[in-house]
Amino acid sequence: MVKTNFPNVECIPKKNGQKFYYYRVRAGNKTIRLRMPNDPRSPEFAAKWREFSEPAQGRRITPHSFAALIESYKSSAEFQQLRPITKRDYQRRLDWIGSKLGEMDAAHYPRAEVLRMRDNCQDRPREANYRISVISVIMERAINLGWRSDNPAKGVKKLKLGKGYRPWSEEEIVRYFEFADPIGAMIVELALGTGQRPSDLPRMRWNDYDGEFVRVTTSKASKEMWIPPTDRLKTVLENAKSKAKGMTIIGGDLGQPLTYAAIEGRARKIRKKAGIEGASLHGLRKNATIELAEAGCSNAQIKAITNHETDAMVAHYASGARQKILAREARNKTSKNEIG
Repeated sequence: MVKTNFPNVECIPKKNGQKFYYYRVRAGNKTIRLRMPNDPRSPEFAAKWREFSEPAQGRRITPHSFAALIESYKSSAEFQQLRPITKRDYQRRLDWIGSKLGEMDAAHYPRAEVLRMRDNCQDRPREANYRISVISVIMERAINLGWRSDNPAKGVKKLKLGKGYRPWSEEEIVRYFEFADPIGAMIVELALGTGQRPSDLPRMRWNDYDGEFVRVTTSKASKEMWIPPTDRLKTVLENAKSKAKGMTIIGGDLGQPLTYAAIEGRARKIRKKAGIEGASLHGLRKNATIELAEAGCSNAQIKAITNHETDAMVAHYASGARQKILAREARNKTSKNEIG
């Protein structure tokens, strides 16, 4: 063990010549070591030292607490390498966990508490499941740090999600447009006409549209796709392009880019005015998938537009439309027999 120029930081050389740095914290009669970045000359190393030495609100983070574990996970390569949209979603849950469990001992957090956390959120099963996943991730971090030997969230049964986001009815779409301003209308036109995830809508720019395709770089997989718009959307885009004030297809009143939260909030207000309940922008993606299935598109063709990751997901969205097609074909056959 070798002391460094940073107070409370020690260097532990390994047999292979590699050096590991740790911030040393006293907890009663025990010494807790928190992992530091590898290069003591780097800005990241100094920032991490300040973070451990002078935590938020001027108080020290209790060793082995959820607050300490969350800070450790945020500094990890695993967290830093997450896709932006995933990192954002993780951050929300980490903030929630920190606010509820911050000073609790993560090293001895029991499985029963994970179950209680899940059951307290059973009215929002998707959120409950996400919290379980994030708890599990940081508990794996605790195992790697040597804080505990088990993951209390591992194997906890997740809640059933039901049928997921529902498609909008034709009446709801008509009513939405009756109450929508031009920006609100473009949000739904772009969602219906491209079939993309709502989080990808604010990323679409006018120079991504060439009259035949809209280029999309997906937020979930950073994958570049070229999406041919529907005839209706193409007409809308052609009419709006000459009047555009900004770079993004969905822009604010002054043409400024809008975030996903901003377009979701704007669409939500319009739905409320129109009396539309239980619908979301995610549901419009299902509308687009159903339209493609009703046109007889294969799974591969549907995925080429909607960018669903698996055939199973496409089947989940398109099963109702395909059942109607098959039932209609079957009934047509019996009708022909009756006529004969």
